[in-house]
Amino acid sequence: MAAFPMQQEYQHKQSTRQTLGNMLYLLLAFPLGLIYFVLMVVGLSVGASTLIIWIGLPILLLTMIGLRGDCRV
Repeated sequence: MAAFPMQQEYQHKQSTRQTLGNMLYLLLAFPLGLIYFVLMVVGLSVGASTLIIWIGLPILLLTMIGLRGDCRV
C-alpha cells in the first residue's frame, strides 16, 4: 500500500503534462486553421467573381494548387 500514493502522484503529473501539451497544440492550430480558411474563401470568391474577365482563371488555379498543398500537410 505504500506505493499507491506515489503511483497516484505519477499519474497526476502525467495527465497534467498531456493536458498542457493538448492545450498548446490547440492554441497553435487555431490561428493556422483560421488563416487557411480565410485564404481559401478569399481566393475562391475573388477567382469566381473575376472569372468573367479571364483574370479569375489564374487566381482560381493558384488557389486550388494552394489548397491542394495545404491538404497534404
